Amino acid sequence: MHDRRTPTNLLDGQPWAAWGPRVDDRADLDRSSLLVTLVARLTGRPDAQVDEILAHSHSRGRYLLLKRLSVTGHAAVYAGVDRKLAREVAVKIHRDAQQHARQRAIFESQAMARLSKHPNIVQIHDVGEHVYQVSETECSTWLYSVFELGDCDLYRWCVKPYLASGRARDWTEIAARIVEAGYGLAHLHGAGYVHCDIKPANILIVDGTAKLADFGSLVSPGSTTEVARTAGFIAPEVDLYGPSHASDVFSLAVTLEVCLDLKLPYVALSGVRPEVPEVGPSVITLAIADRQLADRAERPPSRRPRLPGSVLELLDRSQDPRSSKRPSLEEFIHALTTAVDEAEKRKQRRRWIPAIVAGAIVTLGLGFSIGAARYRGTGSGAPTDAVLGALDPLTRAEIAARMGDGDEAMAAIYQLYDESERFYESDLAELADAVQHIAQSLEAAGQWADAMEALSFAARLYERAGRTDEAEAVRAAQQQLLNSDPYQNK
Repeated sequence: MHDRRTPTNLLDGQPWAAWGPRVDDRADLDRSSLLVTLVARLTGRPDAQVDEILAHSHSRGRYLLLKRLSVTGHAAVYAGVDRKLAREVAVKIHRDAQQHARQRAIFESQAMARLSKHPNIVQIHDVGEHVYQVSETECSTWLYSVFELGDCDLYRWCVKPYLASGRARDWTEIAARIVEAGYGLAHLHGAGYVHCDIKPANILIVDGTAKLADFGSLVSPGSTTEVARTAGFIAPEVDLYGPSHASDVFSLAVTLEVCLDLKLPYVALSGVRPEVPEVGPSVITLAIADRQLADRAERPPSRRPRLPGSVLELLDRSQDPRSSKRPSLEEFIHALTTAVDEAEKRKQRRRWIPAIVAGAIVTLGLGFSIGAARYRGTGSGAPTDAVLGALDPLTRAEIAARMGDGDEAMAAIYQLYDESERFYESDLAELADAVQHIAQSLEAAGQWADAMEALSFAARLYERAGRTDEAEAVRAAQQQLLNSDPYQNK
């Protein structure tokens, strides 16, 4: 007698399960070197052993199911290979045989076919029915769909470096993947749908790119259709008014927060972890909405203190219990993209600030001595305006100060101060060191008033960096310069 089979236990006691329509019996198709390599990689078996098993296999289904990836209340997903095309695939077998569930699965597949031309949406390859021998006396017909196989989901991608080396991914890498998923979600919204189940497990990483997946809960805005959702990621108004584009923004923000490893007030209030199984509409979301509307929970301190304030503010707004107060998806993507771009610019600045502080300007190879550098004219001993204009502002300020050109040096410092609004505290301290060094060069060049002004900027930068002792020391140096004979006689 056969063991009773369900979509969740197809691999019990066997290396793989054949699925889908029967393929050609020719061994050369089934045992191509590429197919053997793919099966070996997914199962961890040696190539020779895989080749031997394939040679004696009597199962001729097109798809070989090799590893179970996930199970929900409605479907099981397997990693496998397509025998005909020799490529990796994910096969989703829908568990519920009731007519409404089948219609739902067909709707999902058709919607994916409509949407999957977008580069940030998982591609669908096939859909069909498979008649499976459940027992000696019973057969069952199961609907299945076939998709491209991701390398891993977003959460596993985020924690991989930490598990391997204890090093967390930089927040900008994670935010960039969320932006990519946001592009896919925007395409879905543009087609008139709401995803309803945005979470890390439903964003796949394929060759380093994030793609939106699992459209089993797809509905139109305001729909009353009951679909599975994941507790902790559900916007508080959904059970009251139905899903909307704003509720997807809420879920995307929670997803970003989970991946950034921040503590979640909403998840904490619900009493569940983000990894819990999908749930239907529940009074728990109503309780969350009531609690949040009555008394907005304060965000606990971030475990990523270097996360920019603009990102924290975006997360707050995107999880506002009042859906009308949340940013649109387009605003969310733009704000997050801007924050990532600014962070990358800061990283570039940090590469040249320490070199300037160390006086590396002397070795820039501009071919002039300190004496010539103090020359304020346009002779051959000084770099041209075109040369100065091509340099970054800190380098330009340092060179101009050594040349004795206080106007040019201060113009560059003003530009630096404007840009410093986006600096981290540690960067501000380094910048303050550099500006103080420039003030010393201006003093040595006899530009007393400009040196005083540069010191004022250095003191302000130290204060913004929380370095009050350094700020006081700079103000003392400023007072000493003010009382000096050269300044008094200027």
